[in-house]
Amino acid sequence: MVEIPDFKIDDKTKKVIYQEVMQQQGSKDVLYEKALSWATKYYKNPRDVIREKEKDKGRLKAKARFYIFYTDPKKGTETRAHTIEYTLVVELKEGMYRYEVTDINYKATSYQGIEQWIDANTRQYSYITASYLVQVDEEIRKFINLLKTAMAKTEKATEGW
Repeated sequence: MVEIPDFKIDDKTKKVIYQEVMQQQGSKDVLYEKALSWATKYYKNPRDVIREKEKDKGRLKAKARFYIFYTDPKKGTETRAHTIEYTLVVELKEGMYRYEVTDINYKATSYQGIEQWIDANTRQYSYITASYLVQVDEEIRKFINLLKTAMAKTEKATEGW
């Protein structure tokens, strides 16, 4: 049995949200450049993904996607099941930044939030949707950790260049 991650649900939107405020040395502009540099390296197609670049406001917005897979429990074979889309907003201020990952949904003809998978698992456990939720949580936590690492890096001055 796959254990379903404990998702935070936003009180207002009733949707899954990943959000955190991080203390980080640096001016708003320096932090903005770090976040933008991370995004352009992390995403394979940053021109399509990065939707808003507002250095003066200290704000970046990206709409991105990744794939999740169905693993046949009997055969162990993996096939692509869904495309997961999400919105990432990074806001930057002097000495701190905040990230928010919202609007997490699987691509369909209409908006299909992952919340219905969570709800389905509260009513009746489903191995398939539970495994999808684990993959979504793992992928989002992975890129959040990469963002945090990139934001914490300090640039070393190159002497005698």
